Amino acid sequence: MSHVLSEQAARDWVEAREWKKGEPYVRGLTHLSVRPGEAAQEYRAQAHGQEAYRVSVRVGPGRIGQAQVQSAACSCPVGAGGGCKHVAALLNRLSNDPGAFVELPALEAVLDDLDAPALRRLVGRMLAKAPELETLLYAQVGQTLPADNFAPRIAAAFHSMAASYDHTEQWDSEDGPDTEAIEALLAELERRREGLTDLSEDEAAALTRAYLAVLDGVDSFYEQNDIDYGLDDVQEEGLLGLYDLFVNADLEGDLREDALEAVRNEIASHRADFGRDEFFDFYSVLHQDERRSVYDLIETLSRQSASYRRRTYLNVLIELRGGEPTEADTEALLRADHDPTPLILFLLERGRVGEALQALPKRRVPFATLRPAFEKAAALGQLEEAALRVESWEKRDALLWLHDLYRETGRGAQAYRMAQVQSQQNPHAEWFSRLKKQSPDWEKDRAAVIKALWKSEAQRDELLKLVVAEHLTEQAFDLVKNEKRDAGRLLRVSRMPELDAQRAALLLIRAGQQLIAPRQRHAYAQAAGVLKELIPRVGQDEAKVLVATHFPERQKLPALRDELGKAGLL
Repeated sequence: MSHVLSEQAARDWVEAREWKKGEPYVRGLTHLSVRPGEAAQEYRAQAHGQEAYRVSVRVGPGRIGQAQVQSAACSCPVGAGGGCKHVAALLNRLSNDPGAFVELPALEAVLDDLDAPALRRLVGRMLAKAPELETLLYAQVGQTLPADNFAPRIAAAFHSMAASYDHTEQWDSEDGPDTEAIEALLAELERRREGLTDLSEDEAAALTRAYLAVLDGVDSFYEQNDIDYGLDDVQEEGLLGLYDLFVNADLEGDLREDALEAVRNEIASHRADFGRDEFFDFYSVLHQDERRSVYDLIETLSRQSASYRRRTYLNVLIELRGGEPTEADTEALLRADHDPTPLILFLLERGRVGEALQALPKRRVPFATLRPAFEKAAALGQLEEAALRVESWEKRDALLWLHDLYRETGRGAQAYRMAQVQSQQNPHAEWFSRLKKQSPDWEKDRAAVIKALWKSEAQRDELLKLVVAEHLTEQAFDLVKNEKRDAGRLLRVSRMPELDAQRAALLLIRAGQQLIAPRQRHAYAQAAGVLKELIPRVGQDEAKVLVATHFPERQKLPALRDELGKAGLL
């Protein structure tokens, strides 16, 4: 047999490194075969590594008449894209020894020789060996399938899909449940629905039962796996099918009631998409009592649902009712919004101050944004009281806003008193700065703050920032001279220009001792960087003496010794 695929064409399909990795596998390939086809020939083999892998390659005519690879696949963990070493091995064997592949008869020819009973027996034997393939059987539909057969076929397809799905293993899989058979049935249903106006009453009823079976299948699958996702597209197609049947078919009696109840169930389950025109077309053809039942259901959901859904339902109700939204509609929509600010402004414009105060969020109150509206409603005092009631980490921002308000509205004494209290009770650089700007005697106020905070370990950092910023060297040193845990505090004071060299060196050494405690190279490098600051303070020779005296560990810790050497301290 002549070469069907040149080696260059074979190499072009895989990367050079995969071709090289595949060479040891070439002679170990087994079960080599080729099956002819109309557009391409499929070459198959079994590769043997840690386990046996199925390898296949489709070869057909290229653009200039020469054979080229059209697709490839392998069952190994990295073979889905067809570029693994096992595929490379098959291509290598094919391009150099095509005669090794046993030619099999064309699949079409084999099937053409089988009559219906033989095909049924064949399918039965195949399913007995591979039950998971049963879903493919239900996917085979055609124009000859009676309409009444769709509902049971759909139910069987859902059952087969559910049987092959393990939610505990596949809940985070991108693949999801296997809906191939269901989608094939839905495609045929949609094709038949295109001629809905020409269908008989019985055929329309059969299609309705089929779409009901789709929605029932989705419900059952979700209930069985205790989930509410994974079949969104299938569910949507089922619901759209019912909408279409209501609009274009004459549904009557129990079947119409069942279909309407199915739609109501989809709405109640929050699965109906109100952004589609098909829903409003469906609603427009309902009988008056049916419209009322759907409208009442959506209205109930608008009251009971979470805010993000409530707004959707309210907009749907407004559109179903027709006309311009009323003021009550506007208020309801604002109450359903995640941002309460527009609602608060709406209420204040109507003088409903109490309700506006109740609508204030528990977190992140936009005081500055709301101030003009509260002022206009003569209710600024109530907003100030709300700012005083704020708790937790947002309290500072609320009080800073209130402090600004006091100053802007001529209440300087209140602003000054607030800055005094907050500097002592909730110290922060911003409060210190504001108190300093307003204080008639800053040294006195500063002393009061330092006294109030001196014994509080929780406020030690804020106090330290204050005394360092104010260049109070003695107080800063007194704050950290016994510090045993926080190297950052020691460094903050050691770097004060006003601190004498002797005490600065003491703090730097203590900081270095704390930093090397983790006994890691990174910690040693950090400590060496800190200790290097001794040099400009006491000179290099003295710095070396201090390091030698206070860091005997260097003798047993090569990494520490190395970092100190790099810093010029040995």
